[in-house]
Amino acid sequence: MKRQDEFLILGFTGAFSSGCTTASQFFLNGLSRAKKDFIAAKSKTNSDIANFYKQRRNEIDRKEAKKERTKKILKLARKRQIINALEKVEDVPFFYISMTDIMHSLVIEYCVTNGTKLSPVPDRFKDVVDLVLQWCKDEGLDSESLIQIGNALRVRDIDKGNDEKVFVYLKKLKSFRKRMNDLYRDNSFNLFDTMQTVGNNLRKCGKPFVDEKEPFGDPTYLDILSERAGEVLKFHRKWKKRQNSPDHRTYYLIECLRNPSEVDYFRKRFHEFYLFSVYADEGTRHERARKNYKLSEDECVAIDNVDQGGDYLGEPYKQNVKRCVYLADIALTNCKEFHDLHEELLRYYVLIKHPGCIKPTHTERNMNLAYSMSLNSTCICRQVGAVIINKSFVVGAGWNDTGGGRLGCVYRLRRDVVDTKNEEFPICSERDHGLFQEIIVGPDRNLDHSFCYKDEIGELKKEIARRKGTISDGCKEVLEDVETRSLQYCRALHAEENAILQTAKIGGRRLHGSTLYTTTFPCELCAKKILQVDIKRVVYCEPYPKSVSMDVFFKETMAKVEIVPFEGVKSPSFFRLFKPPFDIKDLQQLEAIETGLGAKAGHGQGS
Repeated sequence: MKRQDEFLILGFTGAFSSGCTTASQFFLNGLSRAKKDFIAAKSKTNSDIANFYKQRRNEIDRKEAKKERTKKILKLARKRQIINALEKVEDVPFFYISMTDIMHSLVIEYCVTNGTKLSPVPDRFKDVVDLVLQWCKDEGLDSESLIQIGNALRVRDIDKGNDEKVFVYLKKLKSFRKRMNDLYRDNSFNLFDTMQTVGNNLRKCGKPFVDEKEPFGDPTYLDILSERAGEVLKFHRKWKKRQNSPDHRTYYLIECLRNPSEVDYFRKRFHEFYLFSVYADEGTRHERARKNYKLSEDECVAIDNVDQGGDYLGEPYKQNVKRCVYLADIALTNCKEFHDLHEELLRYYVLIKHPGCIKPTHTERNMNLAYSMSLNSTCICRQVGAVIINKSFVVGAGWNDTGGGRLGCVYRLRRDVVDTKNEEFPICSERDHGLFQEIIVGPDRNLDHSFCYKDEIGELKKEIARRKGTISDGCKEVLEDVETRSLQYCRALHAEENAILQTAKIGGRRLHGSTLYTTTFPCELCAKKILQVDIKRVVYCEPYPKSVSMDVFFKETMAKVEIVPFEGVKSPSFFRLFKPPFDIKDLQQLEAIETGLGAKAGHGQGS
């Protein structure tokens, strides 16, 4: 049995109401049916391909007709590739793990096992505690039984017949989720707010019910949810292997990962882990939320703000879907009909089971090129790559970096500023040089670290304002939170700028009507240049923080620019999924040998 067949974990992440549940439920309940329907179209697909070859000689050989014919046959050929690969994929049931249920299990065990020792609970959580205690009473769960279940999960102890107790408990968690939904039936926003806060609290200090002043505790708590999910997965896997069945394959769905530490936990421990990010634009998501949960627009925005997260380094325990999406292996767009989404999910599933069985789309290929460009970046804040495509050809490529004759920031260390004059290592005006040098190489700075010029000059501005002595104490506190970094002080040209300027530098073709593929959504500076050179389409992967490019610049122009979020296999998994273990010819020969057709294939005995 192939290694890819033995074990598989599919994780899902995305903003609320983006469609993580829809995608995971497809694999849980709809995969087998969709696979059969797709395979059933094999005869028609082969017939359509045969008819294409018969008809092409009678068509007028115009450039437009040739282009459309190429698109048509390529679409049919890709579909046939997927069908042929699907025929080799056996049905394996998935075991579903809900991170919401995982969170509920930790809340239940915390409430019951602490009993009278339960620390003072903030008023906003008292109804939840009462619900937990009543539910446990109704289900016959006491402290001893919950401790036994928890211990069994931790050590994967199925020898004492704990498997039935564990699986019954996991199944009962669905009824607890229903009770929670009923508790907040008249106010769905409070349900979202409570669950977001509880999750952040657990990752912060291991306790679900604390006030906001509780300090960030042991960093090992960051994995508290993912560790429990991993325990459930490993317990089930051990139980599965103990069954008297010839098929011990174990496939898992994990919905929904909302913290980068959770993604990191599974990625480090399980090679066969793949993370799907599910995207839907804000308008579509909020419309779904208003319809399904009766939320107002302001409530949707508030949930989004918590969901997306802020400074991961400063508050690593908080939800940060934005960062999780960045870490995904495969990006999905869920703004289409279910049929389109299901067809895409089938394609990625086939790739996971049989890497290299189909080729990347032109969008995947071009975005991978952009990510390859980004690896050249010497920026220490964000590495961005971009390529410009015109009529399927690369006409420009770039990454964010300093211009010719200057060292990038990664190569400039703080110690380079020590004992140098401004003309030797220019960093600012002569008047401010001493103060700026003091800031860059201060006592709390590691001299072997690189530094970001725009960040440090922001600190210089703040320090100058402080030393003028014209700011009150209250204003000083506000000043600390003021964002003083500005793109005009960045030493680098951005990736999109470099890609555009490359054509001018080497005398390339005009960019009218081209498509720009960029790993990060263009900032305001790049947006203006994109509009000026008449690029008509922008495909991006990661959103740019605090950018008004989309809200202002791309909307105010009379020349419409199509803005498209990337969908497909992302660069970190590009070779993993598109490079087959052997050349196609060798794979076909191996398949022929396995099916007893090796000798007939012409490379068997006597060849």
